[in-house]
Amino acid sequence: MRFRDRVVIITGASRGIGKAAAFRFAEEGAKVVVAARTETTGIVPGTIYETVEEIKQKGGEALAVKVDVGIKQDIDNMAKQAVEHFGRIDVLVNNAAAFPSKPYTKFPDPDEEEWDRLMNINLKGYYLCTFAVIPFMKAQGKGKIVNISSDAVFSADPYRVHYLTTKMGQIGFTRGMARELAEYGININAVTPGFTAVERSLKTFPKEMEDRIVGGQAIKRREQASDLAGPILFLASDDADFITGQTLNVNGGQNYI
Repeated sequence: MRFRDRVVIITGASRGIGKAAAFRFAEEGAKVVVAARTETTGIVPGTIYETVEEIKQKGGEALAVKVDVGIKQDIDNMAKQAVEHFGRIDVLVNNAAAFPSKPYTKFPDPDEEEWDRLMNINLKGYYLCTFAVIPFMKAQGKGKIVNISSDAVFSADPYRVHYLTTKMGQIGFTRGMARELAEYGININAVTPGFTAVERSLKTFPKEMEDRIVGGQAIKRREQASDLAGPILFLASDDADFITGQTLNVNGGQNYI
């Protein structure tokens, strides 16, 4: 088990990619902090408590923490609870994300409120979470941070400039922080998923859009959340000790970097 007794924080772990990664980390022996805003089931299913319960039913260890990654107090509490409950923090997976809430329209939409909402979660949230765990990783002399971005930054589809800006910003943040954290034994890398079949996209994206994207991939099937878990675990493992500041593109060959 690659992660026996290691403590992993995953934001946005109530569903989708975060949940799939949480299961895989637990299977590999990790103690998982399942962090998200989702306490009750809404339009899109999945809660932090459901994720934790499923992990425990399979014999794993997990802790549910309600977190809004745009609020510093929530983030500081998340790190504090992880250390109080499990004693350390070895891995952070920055996965929680905000998506456009309006139909795709030409700029100058989105409005300022929509722009700020995405910037607050997708950029400020990654910054807050990262800086909350750095002191603990630095004290240990080792840590791994994996930022979940999007392959949309390479195709630059129109009418989503606010979302693309945040996702490219995550890659810039990853590269810049890699230079600053390496001396402390902390590696930070990014993963860019493709059009993944998670709960939200299954409910909101039309079938013709799915057919168009899958048709452009080298691998002709819809990407699943489980397809991202392996790459995330690799970057969080000792096997990736000499990898930092990099972007791993996992999208079935939709585009290349």
